[in-house]
Amino acid sequence: MIPALQPYADLPGHTNKVSTVSFSVDGQWLASAGHDRKVMIWNVKDKEIAYTLDGHTAHITCARWSLDNRRLVATSSYDKTLRIWDVGSAIASKETDSIVKKEEDSSESNSNMIPKQLVKLDCRAQVTAVDFAPDRPDTICSLDAEGELKVWNLNTSNCEKSVKMTQSKSGFSPNPMRFHPRTASILACAVGNQIYIIDITSAKNSTNAGNDTIGIRTINTDHGKNICSFDWSSDGGFLVASSEDKICVYETSHWKCVTSQMSQKISSCAFIHGSTDKLQLLYGGYQDIFLWQCSIPGAQPKKVGTQSGTVVSIACCPVAGQTVVASASHHPKEKNLMLWTI
Repeated sequence: MIPALQPYADLPGHTNKVSTVSFSVDGQWLASAGHDRKVMIWNVKDKEIAYTLDGHTAHITCARWSLDNRRLVATSSYDKTLRIWDVGSAIASKETDSIVKKEEDSSESNSNMIPKQLVKLDCRAQVTAVDFAPDRPDTICSLDAEGELKVWNLNTSNCEKSVKMTQSKSGFSPNPMRFHPRTASILACAVGNQIYIIDITSAKNSTNAGNDTIGIRTINTDHGKNICSFDWSSDGGFLVASSEDKICVYETSHWKCVTSQMSQKISSCAFIHGSTDKLQLLYGGYQDIFLWQCSIPGAQPKKVGTQSGTVVSIACCPVAGQTVVASASHHPKEKNLMLWTI
């Protein structure tokens, strides 16, 4: 039986296309961003916006939470910068103020702290993706539109390593990138229709593509279009990649495509991280969200949700016995950010 996707909330606030959504580790907070150049932080339970973060001067491509209790948010943008925001301190201040307010029985709030921008990192090209390294709290990586991966130290704000995947600069490519969920040195990234698995510890510093392949594994794919979205299964045993023409699930011990679906206008994908032993994922296209029980031989995707515009980002997070899903679309105004339960 296919699980149902139930609408939970329509989150109005963005005044242009929304490009990225990401849950905090505990699922209590959601970050969203896109073409209006604003990062919005939402309280998932209350279905309300908590903070709006300003600073980027161009389309924001990616937002990711730190994998610890600091609740830092990293964002990347076409303004050729990465920015790190200290959302956790603002949340903690608000919670402390709420306790004091109750104890004093006061109607006045002593704290209206706005998350601070901790770090701004400048890049040579438009930045398409950013992610925190698991178990390495001071390390983040970024990928740019020209296929250059950078490893950054947040303590020093220095780029410690640069790895060039390709010389190509032709056309628009989303170039997604995600760290392995359990291995702090391994990440997957895509440039065009090619997938690269990189060990950031052993990969050599290189600004010219093809000079050194140590620590870089190239995965042959059948994607005819640029890969736009990635997600790892919770144990890292599988990676799903979507392009406009196809969605593929790769088994990561041998890096073989174990199942795939041909479709039109696929623009996002995410595994459903729940208690079931069956591998399930959601993917988005134009106005539709599909659920695919991809570990069942012959199972076909089922349409489980509709949303205005092209659904370009999906995030899933288990919360209190159910899975909460966030979806972002490229509709400029109407229903461009939604929450669901499954």
